[in-house]
Amino acid sequence: MFGMPKLSHAVSFLCGYYFKTGCHRNLETSQHLFCECPIVLKVWEGTTILAKQASLHPCNWSGMSSLLDWFKGTLAGAAPAAAPGTLALAILITWTVWKERNRCVLQRKELTVPRIISTIQDEACLWVQAGNKHLDMLLSGLE
Repeated sequence: MFGMPKLSHAVSFLCGYYFKTGCHRNLETSQHLFCECPIVLKVWEGTTILAKQASLHPCNWSGMSSLLDWFKGTLAGAAPAAAPGTLALAILITWTVWKERNRCVLQRKELTVPRIISTIQDEACLWVQAGNKHLDMLLSGLE
């Protein structure tokens, strides 16, 4: 009847960008969505530079063949004291990317990369206010 849009047609933030770059030929896998998409890579770069977490920066993601390897590798590269906060930030970025993907697919709306990064910063502040002390320690001094 109404039907959901096909995932291969639903990536424009994934909307228009994919069709311009040939990314539409990729299946929408978790690996692609969170680790390979050119737009998502810019989100990771911008956020991790702001948070000063080199282990989360895409230039440090070599040799990771699956999403699980990628996740473990990014956390292994973090300083032991920063690992819990790095985990929280990785989860926050991943969650925000997923919500933005859904916004694009379901509402046909998309945010710019700087706006997505700003959304992540705002959400991080809310997580800290809600009691995420590890994220607070990681991000303290950024404001």
